[in-house]
Amino acid sequence: MGFLDFAVSYLAKQFNRPDSSLFLPKLIRSQRNPAYDPWVIEEQQLPYLFSHLKAVLKQATITGISNVSVIGSPSVQNDSIVTAQAQFSKALPAPDSITIKGTLMLIQDTGETLTCDFTASAKGASAETKVTFVENGKRLQATVDELKLTIPKPYVQALHVDVRVLGSDPSWNALLQNKLNEEKHLDIMVGLLCGKLAEKQTLQSFSDLLTNAINSI
Repeated sequence: MGFLDFAVSYLAKQFNRPDSSLFLPKLIRSQRNPAYDPWVIEEQQLPYLFSHLKAVLKQATITGISNVSVIGSPSVQNDSIVTAQAQFSKALPAPDSITIKGTLMLIQDTGETLTCDFTASAKGASAETKVTFVENGKRLQATVDELKLTIPKPYVQALHVDVRVLGSDPSWNALLQNKLNEEKHLDIMVGLLCGKLAEKQTLQSFSDLLTNAINSI
């Protein structure tokens, strides 16, 4: 077993220990610029939900990303590439889901706008990451090449959206609620989460987290 094999195995165990300074939920919650739990997205365009409505999600707050634990032993290939699996909502008793809360603006072609309180909760989420480690002087440098979120299908069993239309005909509530909880629209929510985790800034932030963690051993 090489040093990287040993270091990654040790790190995975420390990530899952609540009494460790390297407890993964603690490390994720300590991230800044941006913070990832809670993770605030100021504005996100969403595909059309209806033929005459454009959707914009504003001031969305994502919580639950930090409640994650490593599953099994990460694999090491070519003494540099590490692949690891993780499960959300298992490291801590709560929260039991990844949740997005914000304001959903539904803009009609006429310019009229429906404003809604919006909440989406996903249970049973998991993740896979691929990380490359290289020597940089006396330190190991981690580069997160991939951070892939998976929510089990069918989405209607793992993901639920609640909306409340503000200052409008309450009959809109049931219509939007049913529409947003269709599989094809839940797929949009999954795409939003997957897309945010795959952004360059996110990958760099988690690269820094892993670099600092492995060099603290």
